[in-house]
Amino acid sequence: MDLDASSLPVVLQRHLIKPLAATEALAFSPYLTRERNDRGFNELSYRSAMLSASLQWRWMNLDWSAGPAWQSVHFDDTAFAQDPVRIDRSRSFELAVEHRLSTRHTVRVEYSHMRNVSTTPLYDNQYQQLAVKLHSAR
Repeated sequence: MDLDASSLPVVLQRHLIKPLAATEALAFSPYLTRERNDRGFNELSYRSAMLSASLQWRWMNLDWSAGPAWQSVHFDDTAFAQDPVRIDRSRSFELAVEHRLSTRHTVRVEYSHMRNVSTTPLYDNQYQQLAVKLHSAR
């Protein structure tokens, strides 16, 4: 119940087809959010800004994509008077390769790495993921 919130996101997405030689696409997106906790918990309300980019290309008969992202989140208040107001800053990177198995099936391997640094040490973390995905179209 205390996580109920009202959110106002603003997103701009730009996708360029073949912007450079040997590239298929370049995409980037700035993202701004204002979220307010509906129960009045200001330590759960925040402002956030994120910027992400992605470059796509074809090499060795495979479709590749890679891109970084940066995010900053500023909370409105702190839960405990002795703690500073929480500010998180994160950066991430993703790399993916996709292979078409047939006209209806593709396999995709993705690696992602994210690092978050926070003024509240509990939220300092690092995340890595390796995923293998099979997509089947009807």
